[in-house]
Amino acid sequence: MTRQKSRRREAGFSLVELLVAAFIMAVGLLGLAALENVALKSNTRSRGYNTAVLVASRVLDAAETQSRQSQQVASYGGSVTYTNDYFSGNPIVEQFTFKGLHPDSTAANLIDKTAYFTATTTSANAGSYSGAVGKLAVVTTVVTFKEASYQGGPTVTRTITLSRTINHA
Repeated sequence: MTRQKSRRREAGFSLVELLVAAFIMAVGLLGLAALENVALKSNTRSRGYNTAVLVASRVLDAAETQSRQSQQVASYGGSVTYTNDYFSGNPIVEQFTFKGLHPDSTAANLIDKTAYFTATTTSANAGSYSGAVGKLAVVTTVVTFKEASYQGGPTVTRTITLSRTINHA
């Protein structure tokens, strides 16, 4: 009988062991909740940077398209006038929404109306190279946007800069 009594006393967990296990699990769950908060903040920040890079790339692609069109027209002896002449030497400032599009004042929702990104594009003469038609220009686009603070503090201004060397007429 002594064997059965000792086995009964050893079976199961004590209340202290259960409380320690519950405490360890609670600390782990709090850690996961904090990690999720950090992940959400990082995701929002990376989306802003990603869209800023896409906006800058879109502007540089427009400048490259303009240079190709003007070279094509110039090869036939013509000329083209552009609304945004990226190679005039004057800075061009454009506004973009959080989706990376130009703001639409007639849009139904606020996201498509509000300018979130500001792209400032400048060009500098980079000379020419032998055998080339036209000139080289370094076109630089600086995209700035304001990132909201998660603690209710002031917004933080973020900046992305992209440059491209483009052959233009």
